[in-house]
Amino acid sequence: GSDFYLYVANEGNGGGGGSTIIQLNPLSSTDFATIIGNGFNGPSGIAEDTANTDPILFISDDYNRVYSQNLSGDFNTFSNGFGNPNALYYSQELDKLYIAEAGSQISSLDPGSAIKEILAQNYSNPQAVVINEITETLYFSDFSNHIYEMDLNSSTLPLDFTDSSNSASILASNV
Repeated sequence: GSDFYLYVANEGNGGGGGSTIIQLNPLSSTDFATIIGNGFNGPSGIAEDTANTDPILFISDDYNRVYSQNLSGDFNTFSNGFGNPNALYYSQELDKLYIAEAGSQISSLDPGSAIKEILAQNYSNPQAVVINEITETLYFSDFSNHIYEMDLNSSTLPLDFTDSSNSASILASNV
């Protein structure tokens, strides 16, 4: 269709202050912004699974949870027990949700089973995560001003920042 949406997690000022998820339609002159989710505690991560006719949003917040919500309004706590999940990335190709946990790690979550796997640990407040689905390379950033890359097919997962023989490669420094 001709609809194009951008989703915004309203974390608020300083984290924990906002509570809404907003859907923006920059191509509409009448319905530009619509609140589609309420009641979060500082939502910060958002990713979309568009495989269904009613797309599913994954949302993280400061309650250390990841929620799922379709655009019809069905809302669920999808998984909990994270260490401040700041950023989310959903890979349609790999059918995995990737989470940058500011508590020091990168993890993945299988949407079908909700099984969590730690992929990298002991990093300095991971803030962003994205995947190259063709090469199955994961990229993430943290507070140390580095961008890291890691091979998801590595047999030595989880990678560990404190173990120089088994840590993610620095792709860029001082960024």
